[in-house]
Amino acid sequence: MLVAYSVGAFVNHANYVIIHDATHNLILRSKSWNKMIGILADLPNLTPGAMGFRVYHLKHHSHQGDYEYDADLANHWEARLVGNKWYRKALWLMLFPFFQLTRPPRLKAITMWDRWFFVNFACVAVYDAAIVYFCGWAGLLYLTFSFFFSIGLHPVGARWIQEHYTYEFDQETTSYYGPSTVSPSIGDIITSIMVCPRSRAGYSFSSFSTNDTLCFRESSA
Repeated sequence: MLVAYSVGAFVNHANYVIIHDATHNLILRSKSWNKMIGILADLPNLTPGAMGFRVYHLKHHSHQGDYEYDADLANHWEARLVGNKWYRKALWLMLFPFFQLTRPPRLKAITMWDRWFFVNFACVAVYDAAIVYFCGWAGLLYLTFSFFFSIGLHPVGARWIQEHYTYEFDQETTSYYGPSTVSPSIGDIITSIMVCPRSRAGYSFSSFSTNDTLCFRESSA
């Protein structure tokens, strides 16, 4: 677990950066080659997520802030469940992969199950089986912890918080450049968990953030 936290999480997160750039077709000219690079980078991430990410992430950019199209927006029930309690936010970030899985099904006009998804699924399944065969179950457990740390309660996982802030509620995202940029993720974990506006009586929470932060906008009940 220590190796997964101190090494594996960083490697997995670097793979997510490759997947992101391949999603935007920024690595090679060919869309198909970018998809294959995304699948290759997805192999150590335990689950087949690259092609699904490609679908809903592009929708995120074309419909940013639209609850019915943007999977980076937290579910309404997430907002109600987590609220503004620091310990709930910490638990939310630790279990973020599970919460993220619940978002794409609510989106409109997207098709997740195309041939590229099944290619992605098959490649990851073969890779995971090979890890178990050559490295044993300990190898698969290492990948599991690396995966959860890379997008969970970890300095690199806190990029989900660091990238977007919603202190200005009339703007869906803003960027932060300040002292904690030296170690952005650690500072942003503390900021998001401890500083976000607290709830007030007579108000209910609706999600008004990307998955990068859990500052939820208060709206009249």
